[in-house]
Amino acid sequence: MLGIGLANDLCEPQFIPLVREAYARGLCDYLTLYVYENYSLDFLKSVRAALPPGLRYVWHASGDFELPYDGPSVATNWERIRTIAELWRPAWATEDVIVTNFARTRPQGNPNYIQPFLTEECLQVCIRRMREICQRVPVPLFPEVPHFYMPGPDEMHLATFFRRFVDETGAMLNFDVGHFFSYNL
Repeated sequence: MLGIGLANDLCEPQFIPLVREAYARGLCDYLTLYVYENYSLDFLKSVRAALPPGLRYVWHASGDFELPYDGPSVATNWERIRTIAELWRPAWATEDVIVTNFARTRPQGNPNYIQPFLTEECLQVCIRRMREICQRVPVPLFPEVPHFYMPGPDEMHLATFFRRFVDETGAMLNFDVGHFFSYNL
């Protein structure tokens, strides 16, 4: 199973021929989608219609779930999540286990983001929020191990944190090897 991720471009129109050709040649099964808030529903529908029938999708969310954030419920994003799930019918969603916009109370990227603190308290927040999401989201969420950004509190190794997270939630992880090794640099 191979996929194409087009960085943060969702699938801007100039890349559609590339995706169509890769799919026609059997070089990919999935397209990773980044669906930003400034993309209108009409734009998303036009992109969807231009992509080859049979192509499957993975939605790389960007601040929709924010597992480590112990703030307002993820419910502030339910309508957006449902809209994306209905339009794209992704096989699964993924999102780095980070905080990007504090439940949409700050612009995305301000601050850049905050990776999870490798503490018992943060682990319990991630577990609680993952359970809430699994009960309500119409598409499976496979959280992604984030890359290292800056030092933060750590009471346990990253591998221990995510092993316990998976054991407690039954989650499947999107394991980005580069992200994992960035913690060891």
